[in-house]
Amino acid sequence: MQQRFRGSISRARRALICASTTVALAATMTVAAAFTSPAAQAATPSYKVAVVGDSWISGEGLGNYLSGTDTASNECHRSTRGWTQQVIMPGHSLTIGRLVNDGSATMSLAFTACSGATIPNVLSTSKFGENPQLGRIPTDATHVFLSIGGNDLHFKERVEHCANPIVNCLEEVGYLSNMLTEIDSLKPQLTTVLTKIRERASSARIILTGYARLFSPYYMCLGAINSSEAAMFGTAAERLDQVQAQAAEDARRAGVDVSYVSLLSRFDGRGDCSLDRWINPLVFGAPAAMHPNLKGHTEIAALVRGPIAVATKAGAMKKAGVSMGLATSNVYCGLRDGGCGQRYEKVTLFWSPATGANYSSGQILGKYGKLGYENGDIGYPTNDRSCGLADSGCVQSFQNGRIYSSASAGANWVHGTILTSYLALGAQTHLLAYPTSDEFVLGSGRKQNFQGGAMYWSSATGAHFLRGQILDKYVALGQQNHVLGFPTKDRSCGLVNDGCYAVFSGGRIYSSNGGAFFNRGQIMDRWLALGAQNSTLGYPDSDRVCNSTTDDCHQSFQDGALYSSTLYGAKWVHGLILNHYLVERADAGWLGSPTTDEKAWCGMRASFFEHGKITWQSGVGTKASSSTSTTCPSTPV
Repeated sequence: MQQRFRGSISRARRALICASTTVALAATMTVAAAFTSPAAQAATPSYKVAVVGDSWISGEGLGNYLSGTDTASNECHRSTRGWTQQVIMPGHSLTIGRLVNDGSATMSLAFTACSGATIPNVLSTSKFGENPQLGRIPTDATHVFLSIGGNDLHFKERVEHCANPIVNCLEEVGYLSNMLTEIDSLKPQLTTVLTKIRERASSARIILTGYARLFSPYYMCLGAINSSEAAMFGTAAERLDQVQAQAAEDARRAGVDVSYVSLLSRFDGRGDCSLDRWINPLVFGAPAAMHPNLKGHTEIAALVRGPIAVATKAGAMKKAGVSMGLATSNVYCGLRDGGCGQRYEKVTLFWSPATGANYSSGQILGKYGKLGYENGDIGYPTNDRSCGLADSGCVQSFQNGRIYSSASAGANWVHGTILTSYLALGAQTHLLAYPTSDEFVLGSGRKQNFQGGAMYWSSATGAHFLRGQILDKYVALGQQNHVLGFPTKDRSCGLVNDGCYAVFSGGRIYSSNGGAFFNRGQIMDRWLALGAQNSTLGYPDSDRVCNSTTDDCHQSFQDGALYSSTLYGAKWVHGLILNHYLVERADAGWLGSPTTDEKAWCGMRASFFEHGKITWQSGVGTKASSSTSTTCPSTPV
């Protein structure tokens, strides 16, 4: 429960705050160590950072103040524990504070922020005898971190006025409306600050941070500031957040490279009235009161990480000559997994702690949007869009897959095992070329179409591609719904007479100049044993056909046919004997299924069947007999 306090902070409270600060600092170091920089770059980037503004950015209340900023004549209170010292810049693995302390050549810091500073103190007037902060910003600064406006609105004095036990500010006529009017009038002044900073350091990316609701959750405020007063100051904080965001937006449209970072959502429920507060409690006369504690500063450091990365990426892109157009939005955060983004006329930047900052554009960006951007299964981009491929092609990698685009195929998403197989084949340089569809469900598996074929996947068979006559045949047969099932190997070519084949869970399809046909079962096994397309039979010239009643099957080949039955297996019949067999209606006729291959018999050629045989003899031709005897006749046939 909040209490009313008078005078200076007690010795016991000082001890408590110091102990809490020690614990929070350890937590801060752990969090900072857990941060990892984005993807490794060729060289560690160098930064010149300026910290400008008031006590919310100087680190009021955190202790460990820089020499000369905690004296009777100078109470700027610039702390080495503030969020600006905890930030890890893109491409670095150590915090700004650590790099500065170590004297790193890749980091310089102009720390001018001062407790109690107002907008005039930034632009033109001194504070504690120091020159205006604007003139101390390096002209070649790469980044400016800014927090300003709270003191111009006299928030501290307003809160202490309402906390006075003999005052009921809610009953004062126009108290809230007057405060909101003053907040609205701050917008042009904020825009001026941002514009002046740009004039001073034209290449700097400005990160403007807002303020939090001082007292939340409202219903727990039962002391010097009650729940109704807490809600009133919450309304003021929300209006100030809107004004700061609009000022940043106006400046951005005028060409200022600025990103506004709101603290409202991050600090929601963590105000003075919270049991787990990130803001120091109201204590009359205590400079630390109503400022973020160490935990609060750590949270701000985590919150600004995305906007800093996005702004830094945008600056690098501009320097590299990437065609971006004008920014059409401020940096926006609160995306999935703590991500941020920013839109430009021609590109959009995306950042997440896991992927760093990357941009997308063109057809790929359009496709990414249709997939739900970072909220879709595809996740965040893990690199920038890359172009220069054949057919005006581009590609971009994401957490779950890639998007390929080309002039003729459009943009499509490839992922999972299909992507792995596609990459192993050579991606767009393979005969498959570019994808023409996304992966889609096909029965118990998946399929994806490409310019030069299709990829099929099932959990049992993996991902394999088909193309040409074999693909056409497979589709005509009904794909996975046919007894062939899913492919278990990629289509393979290089066989005799321009032949190709593909293996399926239930058989094979072979293609040649004569077309594409499937075989399976006993007939396929026998044909393979005979030498397949290299045998006398050659390639199949029909599909395998079976009798649903008897399970007898047959298939025609370039030089003959194979007939199979349950009792006798698959037998080869060819030439004139085959012609005669067909006249007798083959296995559906009186002879039944063959029981042997054609063979030499008694000076003739003969094929034996269930109910007879057919013989061939030079000068005589073929003759069918109902005898199944294998004994040579006593007289010539």
